[in-house]
Amino acid sequence: MTDTGQSKRPNVVLLSVDCWRGDHIGLYDGAIAKTPHIDRLASQGTWFPRHYTCGGWTKIAMTALLSSTYSSQYNFSQGKVDEDRPFLTDALKDAGYKTIGITSNPVCGSAQGFDRNFDHFTDIRPVIKTSLADRFFAIRGSGHLLRRRIVRRFLNLIGMHPNPPRPACNANEVIEHGLLWITQEHDQPFFLWLHFMDLHWPYQARQRPKTGDEKEAVWKDRFLWRTVRRRKGKFDPGQKRSDRWKQLYREELEQMDLCFGRLFDALYDMEDWENTHVVLTSDHGEEFFEHGTWAHSWNQLHKEGAHVPLIICKARADQPRQVTSTVSQIDIAPTILDLAGVAKPEAMDGHSLMVHLEGQAEVEPRPVYSEMHGHRDSILYRLSIIHDGYKYIYDGDRDCCHLFEMAKDPEERSDIYHKDDAVSRRFDSLRLSHVAKGVLNILKSDDPVVGEDILYDLDADPKVVERLRALGYLD
Repeated sequence: MTDTGQSKRPNVVLLSVDCWRGDHIGLYDGAIAKTPHIDRLASQGTWFPRHYTCGGWTKIAMTALLSSTYSSQYNFSQGKVDEDRPFLTDALKDAGYKTIGITSNPVCGSAQGFDRNFDHFTDIRPVIKTSLADRFFAIRGSGHLLRRRIVRRFLNLIGMHPNPPRPACNANEVIEHGLLWITQEHDQPFFLWLHFMDLHWPYQARQRPKTGDEKEAVWKDRFLWRTVRRRKGKFDPGQKRSDRWKQLYREELEQMDLCFGRLFDALYDMEDWENTHVVLTSDHGEEFFEHGTWAHSWNQLHKEGAHVPLIICKARADQPRQVTSTVSQIDIAPTILDLAGVAKPEAMDGHSLMVHLEGQAEVEPRPVYSEMHGHRDSILYRLSIIHDGYKYIYDGDRDCCHLFEMAKDPEERSDIYHKDDAVSRRFDSLRLSHVAKGVLNILKSDDPVVGEDILYDLDADPKVVERLRALGYLD
């Protein structure tokens, strides 16, 4: 796309949903969840059903998404976003864009440097009530008491009805902040990023009636989740509890879709809607014990943890499309810049997906890489590579490799890796080539740089710490 001048540049809206699995979208036949509003957006754009994350948890995934560089190239995204790293808003600001960022996750907030070159950036925090009960329950250590049922029963008798802490705002609250910008007149093109936390643990299904039994079930969820954390995801809560968690996740997604309907209606009503591009995606997936672990803190990079949705609604698109090629999150920032008519910085690794959006000839597929490192529960390094119909996973924690033939084994159950096999050797070479860009020295180190002290020392606000603890990032 050529530069036609600032006055004609399009607006771009980027919507990222935390922990959204790629198989949870209504576009599939026999869909697991119903998402009519998201489906409607896809009917006006392009859906990529084979889109994969670059990172197994939020920090490295969102940094990769906004910079089009891999975590391993920049010290695994430790600390704030590296100033030497390219960043989407740098190029957009230089091109005359007004940049607005709104996030409900402190892991990709201003304390971690994600506010870089945003004209307006908001870290949304849930409203903290000020009643005596709430102040008491906010005291560190009170949670240990509240996990005891006899304590909760006593508090109920005296009129104090404890609920688990609310760690993040819901979609409607994020959308409220976004609508303030969408509904106003703009004298320059804008880039708006909204990040949603509705699907992140603890799954809350906010529309459920909070009966006494449901409250007790929620407290039991929290108690079991501590066991999941201690065992690094390797804990089977039983069929009944597993079914409950999966159902809560689906309910939360369907409720979030309703909220999106309100957001999309506001976008459709914009005076310059026909000059506005929308990108809807996720940072990473979520594990439901398919391969022996829950959630994503120890993401094994199998399909459930690495496959994520991607819908791009290009302004004035001539027809809806479904792209069957395997694509990577690393390509989102270059695509946004291409849509905006802005040149991609040379330091970005990704390539624009414009050929797919415009229905042009297929390009030669490139390997798709996903990494896992830097989370307090990830010991060393994990890497997955998808290429030529195969999925390869290197597990640094166990120092072993796996290989799956995706057409025959879509659920990644039958490991065919053998170090003397030609295909296995080819993927070993791809892995070594990839890690040579930044990982090799850390892999050889006896003391790899990892730990919560590095990840969370940038914001000592006790309310932020409590939110991180409630979200499962801290004990």
